[in-house]
Amino acid sequence: MVFVVLIVIQTILFLNRAICDEFNLSGEAGQAYALEVHVGHPPQKLNVLVDTGSATLAIASYPRKENDIYFHTASSSSLINSGKQVQAKYSQGNWSGHLASDFISFPSLYLVPEVRSDIALITKSHKFFMNGSGWQGLLGLAYLPVAAWGDNAVVGPWLDFVDKIQKKPMSFLLKLCGTQSQTNATHYGSFKMFGDDNVKPDNNFVFRTPILRKRWYEVGVLSVRLLNYTNTKKDVINNMEKDRNDTHGVSNIDVESCRELNSEKSIVDSGTTSITLPNKIFRQNFMRVVTANNNSGGTGTVSEFCYKLGLEASGKETVLFNRSAGWIGWKESDCGSNARVTGPYNASTSLLLVCSLTKPLPDVNVSIKAAQWTLCVISIVAAAVLVYLLAPCVKMFLIKPLPIAQQISLSQAALVEQENA
Repeated sequence: MVFVVLIVIQTILFLNRAICDEFNLSGEAGQAYALEVHVGHPPQKLNVLVDTGSATLAIASYPRKENDIYFHTASSSSLINSGKQVQAKYSQGNWSGHLASDFISFPSLYLVPEVRSDIALITKSHKFFMNGSGWQGLLGLAYLPVAAWGDNAVVGPWLDFVDKIQKKPMSFLLKLCGTQSQTNATHYGSFKMFGDDNVKPDNNFVFRTPILRKRWYEVGVLSVRLLNYTNTKKDVINNMEKDRNDTHGVSNIDVESCRELNSEKSIVDSGTTSITLPNKIFRQNFMRVVTANNNSGGTGTVSEFCYKLGLEASGKETVLFNRSAGWIGWKESDCGSNARVTGPYNASTSLLLVCSLTKPLPDVNVSIKAAQWTLCVISIVAAAVLVYLLAPCVKMFLIKPLPIAQQISLSQAALVEQENA
């Protein structure tokens, strides 16, 4: 009987672990995906939004109207609060708080041990936490140059501390699956981590995109295309195959639009469901949507049509982020809607040059160091000039005038007497 009970318990544990392995991300429609995290000793369970568009692990440390769950700093015996002010601003919302460190663990990431990591304790925020979002913080997965900062303080990324304790660089994988049924609005996904030595992109991830600059996950966007629903799936595939086999593939790309798309930066951001485009590109595609809606004979308004387009454009694919090697891998997912990844497409000319993807931009770390050295040199020069100008005054105060010797006065008097004689 005891043996049977043990088998049942082991089976239940195995099934629970298998389910957790499959899905450890969840979120509501129109919001990003959240992951369970344990913070401090004893551990406090919170949910953090998985965000590749930032680099800081930031958690709420105060009660809010929309959510009374937060990290109780007084209850963690392992918390080290530096008291240094840090802040971060986003496209929507901002927060400020203190730089601290504590032990961080993710129950669903079995290959990642508990690590002491920098964290930002959010003490004040504005339009950062969403009503009913169900998450109490942010897990930034980007690079150090875009981490939250303050006066003489920078919040180190959690991934950097993981790399340090593992003594090897780590990569992570995001699989976004969307809803499991039409009656359930909750979206599910999977977040996994593994060492770079276990990554085999040639076998598992055919499509790789280079990370142009290690700040955000900045990539090059060549074009934005809208498919007409009147086209059959066979027509779409045939057109894609034609473009892929074209040895002059660069001629099929609008160079002006390509440069316009990358005039600022294009980042892969898991923390938003929006697709943000430059004004010129947005207007062009908006008119295409209006034309398609008018030609379809539908009764819905353009805003409704665009809203549906925005939801469907969020993509259901598997994305591998290799931070150390500097590339992102794309693969068709085995869950969610039927999203396609096609290619590769041939080009006789370097697209990096044609679309101006390699234009030099100042690296943030280098810029900070250069500014520090510049200020140091300016300070030294200013100090030298000040010393030079004040030297006579200092000399007057420090060096006392010597008394005139008596014999000199007597000699001068004698000379006068001789002249008078």
